[in-house]
Amino acid sequence: MATDRRGFLGFAAGALVLPLAGCADWRGAAPAEPVLAAGMQGSDFVLAAWDASGKILYRQSSGNRLHGFARHPSRPEAVVFERRPGYRAFVFDRFTGVMLNVISAATDRHFFGHGVYSPDGSLLYASENDYAGGRGVIGIYAVDGDYRRLGEFDAGGIGPHQVTWLPGSDALVVAVGGVLTHPDSGRAKLNLASMRSGLVMLDAGNGKVNERFDGPAAFSRLSLRHIAVNDAGVIGFGAQYYGPSIDSPPMIGLWRPGSAVEWVALDPDLGQGIDHYIGSVAFDSGGEQLLATAPRGNRIIQIDIGGGKISLLDSTDGCGVVTGADGVTWFSAGDGARQILRAGQIGPPLPPDPTVGAAIAWDNHLG
Repeated sequence: MATDRRGFLGFAAGALVLPLAGCADWRGAAPAEPVLAAGMQGSDFVLAAWDASGKILYRQSSGNRLHGFARHPSRPEAVVFERRPGYRAFVFDRFTGVMLNVISAATDRHFFGHGVYSPDGSLLYASENDYAGGRGVIGIYAVDGDYRRLGEFDAGGIGPHQVTWLPGSDALVVAVGGVLTHPDSGRAKLNLASMRSGLVMLDAGNGKVNERFDGPAAFSRLSLRHIAVNDAGVIGFGAQYYGPSIDSPPMIGLWRPGSAVEWVALDPDLGQGIDHYIGSVAFDSGGEQLLATAPRGNRIIQIDIGGGKISLLDSTDGCGVVTGADGVTWFSAGDGARQILRAGQIGPPLPPDPTVGAAIAWDNHLG
């Protein structure tokens, strides 16, 4: 079944929802879009959101660690996926935090933590692991069919992670991480000797591979995992490397479909200083700056995609990044900090919201 009633009731019963003051009915004047986040508060995993001022709008217990978000393009709902291997995705009202539904993974499948709605909002696409068959798939769900699973198509490789939509097209862009895993083996990487990572552009109607590129052969253990796309269709991506720490693999790149990949040249010392780990990527509001978080190095890497200039911003354990509908770019960190990017500079951490009690240690992604 697409929905898990018991899981839905369990999540809803554990909710500690804070009220959203002044939230207009979505069918009237639409309220400002909140920033969506997940994290840990004490020993409890939570789902939360905040407004443009940083005020926490709601928080609620999720029971399990959460990962990536997808926003419906025209309705108030959003989806958050459990961290891989995740067997549930939660549909909720992003303005109030009210739980609406739970999507359960199909037999012999689990979610990889990311998904995206079709531009018309009728379908949800999710990256999944066919762990019985050792292959990556994209699951397809009917939004108006109570998120019923319609089927799947091949993701173009093993270990698909983040998936997004290419603007002005019928194509999905998938970061194929290349890492084979199985729930029985936890998070162990089972195919390091034969990894094949890359980016794949798929026809959203039939799953046909329209275009792809593979990671550099010299660094076969480079896993391309997180992607962002600007309005011009430029795809920015970040990687994680599972090879020797003394290596200097490329960690960030730009792909303009139909053209060769442009790798961002990072200083080798920087690559080692960030532990060869990019946690999340996003474009700024103008689509001219790619922002890549490196939580293990306490850095945010800012790339001017036109001129190639690279700037380094400091952020302790900062991993989450998102540019909202209002054009403001937010960062979140594992120490509970939240910061805003203004004029190319990251601002000081916002003071904790006293209404929520203990600080929330923010997880990998914002939505």
